Formats: sequence, C-alpha cells, structure tokens
Amino acid sequence: MTGWAPIAASDELAGGHIVEALFEGRSLALWRDSAGAAHAWPNRCPHRGVLLSLGTVDGDSLVCRYHGWRFSGADGRCTRIPAHPGLAPPASVRIDALALREAAGLIWCSNDAEAAFIAPEPGILTRPLPFTLGLPSLRGALLGALPGASAVGDIWMRANLPHALGGWPITLLLRRADAQETWLYGLIHATPDADLIALRAGESHWMAAIRRQFGAAP
Repeated sequence: MTGWAPIAASDELAGGHIVEALFEGRSLALWRDSAGAAHAWPNRCPHRGVLLSLGTVDGDSLVCRYHGWRFSGADGRCTRIPAHPGLAPPASVRIDALALREAAGLIWCSNDAEAAFIAPEPGILTRPLPFTLGLPSLRGALLGALPGASAVGDIWMRANLPHALGGWPITLLLRRADAQETWLYGLIHATPDADLIALRAGESHWMAAIRRQFGAAP
C-alpha cells in the first residue's frame, strides 16, 4: 500500500513519549521531538533489534534503552555510541523514517512520501475500534449497511446517520493493522455549538451497536 493511512490520534502522542503503533502489519515507534514534530520509525534498533518504543526521548533524539545508541530525529542517523565515545558512527548506521503527516487530529503514515494526500474535513474524533476483519471486508460491510455511506477513497468514507450522533454526518477512516485486523476511526462533523455531552453519549451507543453488528475485537 502506498497511500496514506491514519495510525494514531495526535493527542495520543505527547511530547517526550514514545508510542508503539501498527502500520501495514509493521510495528512503529512514534515520538515527538523538542519542537513537537512527530516521527514514525521502524520499531527496531539497528544494533541489536531492541524495540525503540522502550527507549527514551532526549531533546531531538531517540535513545535506545539497551546500549544507549542515540539517533537524530533530523535524519535518523546514529550520533553517539556510549561504549565508543570517541567514535563517530558511520553514516550507514541510521533509521529510515516513514513519511508522516498530521491532519484532522490524526497521525498519518505512508510508504511513499510522494503519494497524494487528501485530508478529511476536521471533526470530533471518536475512540478507535478494532475489528477482526480485513480492511476490504470491513469497508464493504460498512458501505452496505450504513445509510447514505459513500466511498471517498480506499480507506475512508462519508456517512449520514440520522438516528445517531445527533444526526451529524461522520467520516469513517480505516487503518489496516494486519491482514485480519482493521481499526476504525470516526470524525463527527458537528458545529461548535453542538451538545458535546449528548454527542459523546450518542457515540457510545453507536459504537456499541457497530461492535455487535460487525464483530469488533474484544
């Protein structure tokens, strides 16, 4: 897959923290540098393969927990090896970042930085739901069952739900965790004067209903 897909909500990724996420079956380490810029890296240190999501953020660098190798957020290059403090690490020791963007309250990744990116209209982000269905199967089921649903792209669609979510339209976004698991996000397009308490209550009821209907994972 070369297009863009949401992999996490922006507010899940606080500065100074590292979060593990899945993209196309790959484990990623998501982190923010001191300027707040987000990075998506393969979740393995090139030294011993330890999960980078277990490491720490130090300013604009990510530091592996195992042997303390330091990698720059600017280009992924290793800048320090504590066991050899006088050695300048070879330029080949680096981590290749995935293309990343933030839009509509979500973090998006792609295997192709040149792929066209069309962000959905901003909205109130729902809690994500995992489903034990492949992405094409869940996409087809949603398009066939939701009133007024129409595909916008391969991974997102627009629907009008007159009896849920206060009647506001919603954009549904799908993320392929792997071949058999897909995560569903929603962006509710309510006006600023909408009753948020009622909206969140409606969201809970609607999400419970689609969990039952489409077999969300426990």
